[in-house]
Amino acid sequence: MPLRRHALRWTNRGRFMNADESQSRYGRIGILLDLAVLHASRVTILGQGSMGNPVAVQLVRHGVGVEAPGRIRLVDGDVVNPRNNVGTHFTESDFGENKARAAAFMLKEINSSAILSFWEHHLVADDLPVVMKMASESDLLCHFYDDFSVFPRLAEACYDRCIQVSAMFGPRCDYAEVAFSIPGITPPLSRTLGKRKRQSIQQPQALGTETSLVANFVASLCLRLLLGNARGSELLPCYANAPLYLVGIRNTWVFEKRAPDEILSVYCVGAPTDQPQGS
Repeated sequence: MPLRRHALRWTNRGRFMNADESQSRYGRIGILLDLAVLHASRVTILGQGSMGNPVAVQLVRHGVGVEAPGRIRLVDGDVVNPRNNVGTHFTESDFGENKARAAAFMLKEINSSAILSFWEHHLVADDLPVVMKMASESDLLCHFYDDFSVFPRLAEACYDRCIQVSAMFGPRCDYAEVAFSIPGITPPLSRTLGKRKRQSIQQPQALGTETSLVANFVASLCLRLLLGNARGSELLPCYANAPLYLVGIRNTWVFEKRAPDEILSVYCVGAPTDQPQGS
């Protein structure tokens, strides 16, 4: 299915920011990050729920996609409802609006220089050619949508096109799995994730504070991947060629009743454990 011209809707293009404005807004993080790379980065975020929305907000606040050819593209077919008040940045005024549309205009309020587009669409397997085209036009593709039956196929097909990131809660929502793929360097996401049924997809249980913890970790990961890709350097540990991160969000840690050597690569955040971080 071709990517129709009217399928993607643009907000007004980014407003040019002069040197003084840029220094005032980004001066502090400019010491730590290569802002020129972030400004020109192209990111596509599939899903604007409790993971995709706060990640998009953080990327825009850090200046991602504010200068051509950079941009941020949002895709989601659902509407904002009252339960989205937990874990996202949506407000009551957004209730009933399409998530991608509402998020695009929210991000424009946060950073008027951001170059944004949105597609009001619920992804299905038949959208594979469209998503592949989006991936080819992106430096980073983020999978944050609640359809695990579609995810593996899309992630596999887009593996050679760009870096990808995904985040999913475990079956009991007591931890989150975060993984990324880099073409030619790591395995595809479909081989790192997806070994078990995702009960959390059908019955989300995580608290808003817990999803925020994971979302901030994922946003930091996205920034590092964008910078590492541009610089050609490895900024993140990669054990056994499978970058899988477990983010503990409850007192009961995933390793309590399971040996850590079942997982190829582990990075523990906020988890009391004396187990090694990689097998």
